[in-house]
Amino acid sequence: MEKKTNRKKLVIGLAVALAVAALLCVSGITLARYVSSAGGTANTEVAKWSVSFGSNETVTISFGNLSPSMEEYSADGGVRSNESEKKLALTVTNNGEVDAAVSISAGTVSVIEPASPDYGVTGYTESSTADNPTQEQVTGLFSFDLYYDADDIACTEPANAVDKLTLSGEATSVVVAAGSTLNLYAVVTWTSADTELKKNADALDTWVGENIESVGLSLTLSAAQASEADGGEA
Repeated sequence: MEKKTNRKKLVIGLAVALAVAALLCVSGITLARYVSSAGGTANTEVAKWSVSFGSNETVTISFGNLSPSMEEYSADGGVRSNESEKKLALTVTNNGEVDAAVSISAGTVSVIEPASPDYGVTGYTESSTADNPTQEQVTGLFSFDLYYDADDIACTEPANAVDKLTLSGEATSVVVAAGSTLNLYAVVTWTSADTELKKNADALDTWVGENIESVGLSLTLSAAQASEADGGEA
């Protein structure tokens, strides 16, 4: 496969970001622990529940500039793609006294900037680029993957986060022990529309590089009680 020479394929300026919409959803009631007092009465203290997702508002993690593959389209070359480095995207902290089962599910990829791109109606086809690309054609180029280290969920080395979360279908659940932290790392992949558009996949990549500034993925997170306070000594 030859590298591009005359065609304008690589356009710098697309900042890929992960937009995290953190939704705290607490379900279940923590069991109480009992302590005795000198007066012979029994008091109860409720086990603490405190799970934070770093922010209860939407936060953006920038991956910097991401380009498509530098290779020119070839009918026998396979689908081209290029991915970002693995980067810390989200930290979940359990400051409570019971374990928490943290569920993560993903929404759809969307364009963050500009707010209203000049999308087309019919979009690009294999034989024509007369209209601008559709929104679906643009967002369909990008995919996000989340990783963590199942053996050490608080790991700080991206290379060790090799366990991939399932973001489609049923939400992935990770148990975060009381007093522990879960670090999630993200990778963004730009996959050219070679199968759909053939040679015009290059034109779509170029349009995106010229007109789109950032894309993102929304995540919904929830936490539910995953252990019981057994009423041991205070």
